[in-house]
Amino acid sequence: MKEVVTTYREVVYRYVADLFTFSRFFLAMIFVWCGLTQGKEATSAVIFGILIGWTSDVLDGVIGRLSDSQTESCGARLDFVADMVMVYGSLIFFTLAGYVSGWAFVFYTLTSGILIKKFPNKSVVMTLATPAVALPLVISILYEPLLRWVFIVWIIVMLVFDWDRFVEVVEEYVQEMNVLFKK
Repeated sequence: MKEVVTTYREVVYRYVADLFTFSRFFLAMIFVWCGLTQGKEATSAVIFGILIGWTSDVLDGVIGRLSDSQTESCGARLDFVADMVMVYGSLIFFTLAGYVSGWAFVFYTLTSGILIKKFPNKSVVMTLATPAVALPLVISILYEPLLRWVFIVWIIVMLVFDWDRFVEVVEEYVQEMNVLFKK
C-alpha cells in the first residue's frame, strides 16, 4: 500500500478550500431565509451573496490545486453539489421574492428532476441549471442598477483570473454532451 505523505501546507490549503466549498451550503440557507423573511427587500444582499458564493467556487478550486495532494478532499467531492445547492437556494429566494412564479418554479423543478433522473450526467445538470444560474444576472440588470455593473465587472475579473479553468470546464462539458448524444 502506498503511503501518502501530507504536509502541513497541504492540510491548510485543503481545509481552507473545503471551508469555501461548504460556505455555499450556508449561503443557500441564508438565501431561502431571506426569501421567507424579507422578500424583494433582500434582493441586493442576495445577489451580492451569490457573487460571494461564486467567488468562493473559484477560490476553492485555486486553493485546492495548490495543495498538491494525491487524495481528493471531502469539499472537492462536494464542490458541484455545493454549487447546485447554492443555485437552487437562490432560485427559491427569487421565487419567494416574486421574481419567478410559483408555477414556473414547480414546473422547472419537476422537469429538471425528471431529466436528471433520465440522464444522470453532470453536463445535463449544468445545462438545466443555466436558467437559474443566469437569473441573478438578469435580475441585477433589470432591477439593480449598481449591482448590474458589479456583476459584469465580477464576471470579467473571474474570467481573467481563472481563464484556464474556465476553458477546462467548457471542454469537459462539451465532451460529456458529445458522449451523451452519441448513445
